[in-house]
Amino acid sequence: IDKKGSEKKDDVSGKGVLNVLLPFIEGTEYNAVDSMKAPTKKIRMKTNDMIVILGGAYTDVYKNLIEKNGLGFGANVKSEKEKKPRKATPSDFIQKSQMTDEFMGRVAIVHLNDLSVFAQTILLGLVVCIITPTAASASVITGKLGGNESALTTYIILSNLAAAIGIPLIFPLISTTTDIPFSTEFVAILNKVFPMIVLPLIAAIIIKLFFNRLHKFLVAHTKDLGFYLWACIIFVLSAKTFTNIFASQSSSMQIIIFAVTGLLCTIFQFSFGKIVGHVGKQRISAGQGLGQKNMLFGIWVALTYLNPTVAIIPGTYILWQNSMNAWQMWYRERSLVKWKQMGVEPYQE
Repeated sequence: IDKKGSEKKDDVSGKGVLNVLLPFIEGTEYNAVDSMKAPTKKIRMKTNDMIVILGGAYTDVYKNLIEKNGLGFGANVKSEKEKKPRKATPSDFIQKSQMTDEFMGRVAIVHLNDLSVFAQTILLGLVVCIITPTAASASVITGKLGGNESALTTYIILSNLAAAIGIPLIFPLISTTTDIPFSTEFVAILNKVFPMIVLPLIAAIIIKLFFNRLHKFLVAHTKDLGFYLWACIIFVLSAKTFTNIFASQSSSMQIIIFAVTGLLCTIFQFSFGKIVGHVGKQRISAGQGLGQKNMLFGIWVALTYLNPTVAIIPGTYILWQNSMNAWQMWYRERSLVKWKQMGVEPYQE
C-alpha cells in the first residue's frame, strides 16, 4: 500500500485510489465478478466482516524513525547498529508518505518487527528450557518421591553428555553474535560448556575408582547434601530471575506471557515424562528426568549467548518446577500417612 502514497502533493491518482479503498475498509456492499469466464455473472459482496491487512515497506518513514545522534561533547553518540527506531504514528505516514488523513484514521498500525522479536524471545526461551540437561538434585527429589534414583542418575549422565554436544551445535545457529563463523562459535561454546558438564562426571569416576575411602564417606554422609544445595540455589536463581525482569524493557503483559510460557513448558515436560515413564513403570523417575532442569546452567547459557530477556523464561521455569516439586513432596508425605493407616505398601519404583 506504500505505493499508493506519494511524496508529490499533486499526485491525484495515488490519493484517488486511497479514497476508493475507504468504503472497502469501512464496510460496504458491491457487485463482484464471479470469474473471468463469466464476467457478466455478479456476486453480492459484503466487506463488513472482512479483515483487511495492508503491508508496505515505507522506507522514507522508517528513516525518519531512527533516532539521531546529539551534538556537543556530552552527546550520547551511538553506532548505526545501536540506534533503535521509535514506533511510528499515523502522522509519520501522513507527513512522509503523503497518506491521507481519512485513510490513516481508519487503519491500525502493527509493528511487525516488535512482534517478531517478541515471538523469537519466546521460542528461544523454550529452546533453552528443553535443551537444558537434568539437574543433579533431581535424583535426590526422585528418591524422596519414591522413584528409582539409580535409573535417574543414569539418565542425568546421558542428558548432560547430550547437552554438552547439542548446545554447541544448536546455539551458533540462534546466537545473537551473527558475525562469528559457525565453526569458530561451535569451538568457543564447546570449550565452555563441555568442561562444565563433563568434568564433574570425570571427577566422580576418578573418586570411585581410585579414592575408595573418600567415595564411601561421600556416599554415607553427603547423600542429602544435594537437596540442601538445591534449596540454596533456588534463592540465588529466583533473585537472578527477578533482576532480569526488572532490567528488561518488556511490558508487563509480555512479562506475564513469559511467565505463562515457563509454566506451560514445565507442565508439558513433567507430564510428558510421566506418560513415557508409565510404560516402563518409572513414572516418577521419568517425570523428574524431563521436568527437573539444571536452570542455573540454562540461565547462564541464555545470558552468555542470547540476552537477559530470554533468560526470564528459564528463570520462571525454576519457580514453576520447584513449586511442582514442593506440591509433589507434600502429596507424597500425605499419601505415606494414608498408606500407613491402611496398611498398604508405599509406592516405590
